[in-house]
Order: sequence, then structure tokens, then C-alpha cells
Amino acid sequence: MSAYVTRRVLLLIPTLIGVMLLVFLLTRVAVRGDTVDVLLSSSHSSDTATAQQLRHSLGLDEPWYQQFWSWSWDALHGDLGKSIISAQPISAQLKDRFPQTLELAFLATLFALVLSIPVGILAAVFQDGWPDYILRSVSILLLAIPGFWLATLVVTIGSLHFGYTPPLESTAVTSDPLGSLKQMFMPALLLGLSTGAAVMRMMRTTMLEVLRQDYMRTARAKGLGPRLVIVRHALRNALIPVVTVFGIQVGAVLGGSVIFEQIFAINGVGRYLFESMGNRDFTAIQGVTLILASTVIAINLIVDLSYAYLDPRIRYE
Repeated sequence: MSAYVTRRVLLLIPTLIGVMLLVFLLTRVAVRGDTVDVLLSSSHSSDTATAQQLRHSLGLDEPWYQQFWSWSWDALHGDLGKSIISAQPISAQLKDRFPQTLELAFLATLFALVLSIPVGILAAVFQDGWPDYILRSVSILLLAIPGFWLATLVVTIGSLHFGYTPPLESTAVTSDPLGSLKQMFMPALLLGLSTGAAVMRMMRTTMLEVLRQDYMRTARAKGLGPRLVIVRHALRNALIPVVTVFGIQVGAVLGGSVIFEQIFAINGVGRYLFESMGNRDFTAIQGVTLILASTVIAINLIVDLSYAYLDPRIRYE
């Protein structure tokens, strides 16, 4: 077990380095010139000497590998630099906003699990019955509808016909848990539905495969009840592919938070990233992207480690 965990942890090192390099290159190539232009336009100056001086102050005139080394070294020590637009430390701004995004992602993940796993099991147990057809149709519909469109539709119809409007100011979960939950409930539910649809279909597929195994027929022949057969024997074996898909979907939840936080006026990391993209603030963009990517990497590590619990054969490989 310790060797399995060690291998998975060591794999994080090249993965994290690759992510940092990719984030750095993509942000610098995409927005470097635009950022200088935005800053010059805001100061109503277009002088060439001023532009060169600004690039020098931002370190943009240095070789790319030197820029990457300086940024990555500071990032590993918890310093993501300062925002070009506001001149505020990025780490401090993310510290204030990250709890909002974390709460949204946690609730969306919770909704996805609570809805998808029981529904997937139910669809598998009643294969080709009316519950199976209805649940599969709903899951396909949720997969086909973009989450941001569904969120926009809920806000628009809710405000026109039901008097529902999302709060315009974010509420911190530490100061007002009930108010924060009220604000997060609808976006988390919608985000969880779009995420849980893929998990539900995978749960149904793997459960059907497990239910057809020989040891399941043996368990039924021993006189075990249907609930005990599913919970004790089928569920744990069916969860391994589901956990894999779920780990991928958590990344989709964090990516979807960028749009959902903007629609529901949540002052989180996703909204900060959205605003930074509009301002061509490349230091903030690469800082936020690195944090989100590192979170996805950590979640996938947890998923890998959960394999050893779900299937003891894996830990002894």
C-alpha cells in the first residue's frame, strides 16, 4: 500500500511542472501585448518609450525561461505575484474568494453524488423498464443542454414569472452560513445536475456489468436479499469506473464555476478569473489557472488512492 501511494505522489511532480509550464506559456503568448495596450490606454498614453518601460517593469523583456523560473519559484513559495491592473497581491485576493468557489464546488459535487449514484443503481435494477427509460432520457437531456444556458434560463424565467433573482452580493459562509447556503443552492444544484448526468450513466453501465457476474448469481443463490446483494457485493465493485469519471467531472465543476459565478453574482475565484480575462491581466489569469489546475491534480490523487480502498488487488500490484 505504501509503495502504491508513493508512486502516485511522485507522479505529481512532473505533472505539476508540466501544468505550470503550460499555464505560463499559454497566458504569456495569448495576452502579453494586449495587457500592455490596456494599461497604456487606461493612462491615455501610447508612447513607445513608455511601452518599453512598462514591459521592463513587468519583466516581459526578459527571456521566457527566466520569466518562467522566477514565476514558478515564487509560486512554489506561495507568491503568485501582483495583479497588473489593481497592483494587489493575487494570493490575498484568492484567499478571500476561494471559500466561495470551494463551497459552490462542494455543494455541486454533493448534489451530483446524491442524485447520480442512487438513480444509476435504480436504472440498472429496472433495466428496460419504465424507470430506466425515464431516467436515461433525463440524463441524456441534461448532457445535451449546456449548463450555462440552463442557468441563464432559470434566472430569466425565475425573475419574470416566479419573482426569483439571485442575491447581488456574496455572503461568506463563515459569517452567515444560512444566507450563503441560500445563495449557493440554485447554482450548485444546476451545476450538480449537469455533472451528475455523466456519472449516472456510468453508474448504470457498471452496475449492469457487475450484476451479470457469476458471484452475483452465487450471492442470490445463497438467499441474500436484493438490497444486501446490491449494497454489499455489487456497489463497491461498480464504483471503480464511476470514481474515475467522477474525478474528471470535478474538473468540469471547477471549470463551470467560472460561468456560474458570473451568472449568479458569486464573488469567487471563477468570477475573478472572468474579470481578469476581460482586463488582460495575465498574472492574475495564470495564478488562478494554476490554483484551479493544482486543485484538480489533488482531487485526481485522491481518486487514485481511493482505488486501493475499493479494490484491494490494486494496492498489491
